[in-house]
Amino acid sequence: MKKRFLFFLSLSLVASFAIGLFWLTKEDSVKAQDNQQQPHPLAEINQKAKDARTGNQTASVNLVGEMIRVAAFENELPGFTETSIKERVGRAESRYRGYGRTSAGNMAINVWS
Repeated sequence: MKKRFLFFLSLSLVASFAIGLFWLTKEDSVKAQDNQQQPHPLAEINQKAKDARTGNQTASVNLVGEMIRVAAFENELPGFTETSIKERVGRAESRYRGYGRTSAGNMAINVWS
C-alpha cells in the first residue's frame, strides 16, 4: 500500500511539474504575440487628425467616427445619432478650415462677452 501511495504521489508530482512548465512557456509566447499586434488606440486618432487639417469634410467625419469608436460611445448612440454627429462636426470643421483658420492657438477667449 505504501509503495502504491508513493508511486501515485511521485507520478502526480511529475505530471503537475510538466503541466506547470508547459503552461508558463505557452503564456509567454501569447503575451509576445499580443504586444506586437495592438497599436496604441490614440495613434489612429492622431493620424486622422493630421488628415483632417486640410479641411476635407470626409477626413473630419472619419476623425469624429474614430473618436467615438475609441471612446466606446458607438454602443451608447443610436445609428442615426452617430451619423448626425459625424456629419455636423465634419461640416463645421471643414467650414472652419475653409476660411483659412488653423486653430484657436493661444488667443484670449472671452466666454462671458
